[in-house]
Order: sequence, then C-alpha cells, then structure tokens
Amino acid sequence: MSSDSRQAARFGAPWILILGSAAVLIVLIIHGHRIGPFDPTHRQYGANWPGDVGAAVRRGVLGLALLVLIVRPWSYRRSWGRSLLGFVLFAPVGAFLLVAGMHAGPTVNAPGFWMLLVGFSCLIAAAISGWATSTHQRAA
Repeated sequence: MSSDSRQAARFGAPWILILGSAAVLIVLIIHGHRIGPFDPTHRQYGANWPGDVGAAVRRGVLGLALLVLIVRPWSYRRSWGRSLLGFVLFAPVGAFLLVAGMHAGPTVNAPGFWMLLVGFSCLIAAAISGWATSTHQRAA
C-alpha cells in the first residue's frame, strides 16, 4: 500500500464513521417515530407527540456538529485527546437525555441513545489511538 493510499484511508475513515453515525441517528429517529405513533388518547407513558421528530433532528444536528468539531477528521494530531473529550462530553449528555426523557416517546430518546453510543465509540477510538501513538513512539 503506497503512502498516498494510506493517507487517503486515514483521512477518509473518520468521515465514513461520522456519516455512518449520522445514518444510525436517522434510523433511530425514523424507527422511534414508526413504533410509537401519536395517540392523544394514550394514557400510558411513551407516546410520541407532534414536534418530537423536529426536536430530535435538531438535537441530532447539534450533536453531529459537535462531533465534527471535536473529532476534527481532517487532522490526526492529538486524536486520542479529542476522542477522550468526545467521550467526556457525549456519554454524560446522552445519559442525561435518556434519563430526562425517560417517560417520553421513543423519538425523543433517539438522540440521547445516539449520543451515548457516540460517547462510548469515542472512548474506544481514544484507546486505539492512544495505543497506536504509544507503539509508534516506541518504534521510532
């Protein structure tokens, strides 16, 4: 594998992961909306209400913008620290959104679940990046 193709793979992989996480978010929102349609006579918790999809999309877009700003896929420098910051920000916010929306419909909880997944994915990325950095420094 040439150095140009390795550089292209290293540059493209974070974008693929970010776009993949956006697709997961969209699937979660659509799935939450389809399994819990609005029912004004619904007396139990967990009903979707009008406007829930819009609120979920707004939270998701904000989360994606933060993810791109934190992970900065165009630069690999200090990526373990940025990934660790992503974990520190996304995991607690995702957990808070899930607890705050405990009795809400599944559409409202989709961004919280997505942020929790992204947070722990960032933790895994930080561990892998930190390990790669330490082995690279020992080899040099």
